[in-house]
Amino acid sequence: MRKLILLMGFLYLGLSTSMAQQDPVFSHFMFNPYYNSPALTAFDGLSSISLISRNQWTGYDPSFESEGGAPTTQFFNYTAPLHYKKAPMGIGGTFIYDQFGPRQDVYVQMSLSYHLDMPRGRFSLGLRPSVSRRVLDYSKLVTVDPTDLDQTQVQSQMMPDLAAGLAYSSHDYMIAFGIDHLLTPSFDFGYGEAPTQSNRQEMVYSLYATYSYLMSEYVELKPAILARTNISGFSYDISVRAVYMTKVWAGLSYRDSEAITVLLGYSFFGDKSLSLGYSFDYIVNDREYKQSTSHELYVHYNLPTLNGRTKKIIRTPRFRF
Repeated sequence: MRKLILLMGFLYLGLSTSMAQQDPVFSHFMFNPYYNSPALTAFDGLSSISLISRNQWTGYDPSFESEGGAPTTQFFNYTAPLHYKKAPMGIGGTFIYDQFGPRQDVYVQMSLSYHLDMPRGRFSLGLRPSVSRRVLDYSKLVTVDPTDLDQTQVQSQMMPDLAAGLAYSSHDYMIAFGIDHLLTPSFDFGYGEAPTQSNRQEMVYSLYATYSYLMSEYVELKPAILARTNISGFSYDISVRAVYMTKVWAGLSYRDSEAITVLLGYSFFGDKSLSLGYSFDYIVNDREYKQSTSHELYVHYNLPTLNGRTKKIIRTPRFRF
């Protein structure tokens, strides 16, 4: 009985082969492509910070009693160009806090990329070592026999992991591949007898592509797609945004068997160094088990004093350099 309850618990917590619950997902996936392929770390040569706050299935109430709640995810990233012996490289750090039901996940990631300029584009390679910490609160688990588990316990585990990627980008388009969870870390929360396959983090393969099409002097159309698979499952996100004067954007996105998303955003200041975005997800599948809406806030800021590849504009009363 105890093994059966543990197995069912692991399956519920998303440690199985279900693509929908392997990793955090973001509606602003087109703004953090380095999350799926570390080759895109600082690919634009800018130092920047990004924040994403996601509240999924807002207002969700758990099926049993009052434990758990709607999943929430907090994402923070810093990237900067790094020139080592004139080699165009990028470095970055990412912190992710993900909570859903009885489980909390914390990811700390460090990315390193190498960019090779070519006649018509740029080829990039990247690696991302990371550490994942997962916490399981037994008091929020529902068991058939409460005596099988000490429900006052809070178990945590920390495991290393690794991701790799490659990409090619040009002025108009970008295509990137990524492989995450190369070390396939396994979390058993102190129960080594649990079936190995039920709690192993499987490798995830990602394909990201985007294209920029100039519709007029002021309007640019930017479609993007993100496809992910762990071989046993498959999911994709596809979006189209219209950008006006490189400052205002609006668009639609669709997540496979999950939601339709509205995207809105605006870039501030003359150099567009500060960008704010908002997404509204409307659930279209399995609505009887979820709340109908999800919300996500995106903030991005370029750090002008640290941009290694951009030339600073010096203004005088008579000249501009």
